[in-house]
Parts: sequence; structure tokens; C-alpha cells
Amino acid sequence: MNGVFIYDPIHAFRAPTVKAVTCRMSPSHQIPAIDRGIDVIEAIAASGRAPISDLSARLRIPRSTVYRLLNSLQARGVVTRDADGSYGLGPWLLRMARAVPAGPDLPTLARPVLERLADAVDNAAKLSVRDGDEALVVAVAPSPRGYGLNVQVGRRFPLHAGAASKMLLAHATDALPRRLARLTRQTISDRALLLAELAHIRAEGVAEDRGEFAEGICAIAAPVMDATGGCPAVVSVPFLAAEPAWRIREIRRAVIAAARELTAALGGGVPADQPAARSRNAL
Repeated sequence: MNGVFIYDPIHAFRAPTVKAVTCRMSPSHQIPAIDRGIDVIEAIAASGRAPISDLSARLRIPRSTVYRLLNSLQARGVVTRDADGSYGLGPWLLRMARAVPAGPDLPTLARPVLERLADAVDNAAKLSVRDGDEALVVAVAPSPRGYGLNVQVGRRFPLHAGAASKMLLAHATDALPRRLARLTRQTISDRALLLAELAHIRAEGVAEDRGEFAEGICAIAAPVMDATGGCPAVVSVPFLAAEPAWRIREIRRAVIAAARELTAALGGGVPADQPAARSRNAL
């Protein structure tokens, strides 16, 4: 992974806030008026603005009850009332949203996970995110051996070449990069073949680099999923192509486990179309 070191500061890269654990309480331990008030707020949020009649019909709550709930909410600034009688969300909610603590930044959240991964596989481990048409390394745990393949924070890789890069591209919603440079004999520079590779990666839940960025250097990557179903980051481990098959199997299992640990921390889940990850070729 030797190459020109490009350092780009990571500004305002924050992980989605970790979902709060919610206990489902018995109805006898809840306050119905508060539940109905929240239902009204959610109904207004879903429609933008709504009159009492629409809210009453949608929630199947008497108009008189909706009217009283709205009066209380309006008095506290939770909702606002227009001249035509429709209601919208008020400034109180914005103030409360600003008071919600931000989640930990993703590199900080990932660092202990990457360190455990590096220790487990005796190789460097890294976390990458997408930045335009490149994969950007935002966190690294160096190899505990003190030598071997290491990569620095700030290093960039093309989206079509490399395990982490292809995983990010597989979960992208936009078109392929215009330029698919052929970096090695293994680089997939044909658009049709690359699309097929990305479909395979989405289905398998794991990506492999078979020397596509640098000859003789391979890697395995797994996605970090968030609560929206997106893939904001990817965990990967690079290794030499000469590694024995049993070592590659160990690396694969450890990378997938680390990515799932981070996924759980972000409140995400493994996509339903991804079975237990396995290699395209039997190892």
C-alpha cells in the first residue's frame, strides 16, 4: 500500500446518533394523553400542515380531543396555527432537536473495533468512507507486528479498484465513475463487468480485492450499515496475495464481525438480501 501520502482533514464527519434503547412498557404504565399528543405531532410532521378535521380523521380521535391537544401544544410552541386553521410544527421542536447530543464521530467510534480487529488478524485494519469518486481512509489500526501492510489516515483510493472502494460503490445510488482506469491486470475497467461485480458484492455482503489496486496486494471488506439502511463506511484488512487460504478465511470472518459490531453501534442491521458472507471462490 505504499504510495503518495495525501492528508485531508476530516471536517464535521459525524456518525448518526446511536439509537436509544426503548423499553416497551405496559399500557397501564403509560399516560394516554401524552401518547395522543405525540400521535398528533407525528401526524402533522407527516403531512407538513393539517387542519383539525384531517387530524381527527387520520388518528380516529374526536375533534374536541384533538382541539384540546392542539391548544396545549400551541401554548408551548410545539405547534403553530395558520390563519386558515391548519397546524404545523413549531419552534419548540427545533430547540429540542438542537439539545440532542451528537453521536460520537465515526472514526472515534471505530478505533477500538479496528484495534481489536488488527490484533485478531495480525494485520492493519482500516475504516473508509466515500468522498466523491474516491474512498477516503478515516481511521486505521496499524499491524501489531510493526511491519507489513499499513495505510495512513487521509489516503485515497479510486472507487472501482479495491475491496473497500468497491463496497462503497456497491451501495451508492449514483452512476459509476466516468473514468475506470486500469491500474493492474486485475482491475475491473469494463463497466458491465464492474456492475456485475457490484451486484455480487451487495448479495454477498463482502468485497474482495484481488490485486486490483496494486499487484500482489489483496484485501477483504465488509459494510458498516446505519439505521437508514445506508452504508456510510466500510471496514477492511489488506494482506499479501501469498497468504494461505486458512488465513484468508480467518481475516474474512474477523472483518465481517468487526463491521457488524460497528453496524450495531449505529443502529443498523444486515440487509435482508445478504446471506452469511462467503467468498466467490472456495478458499
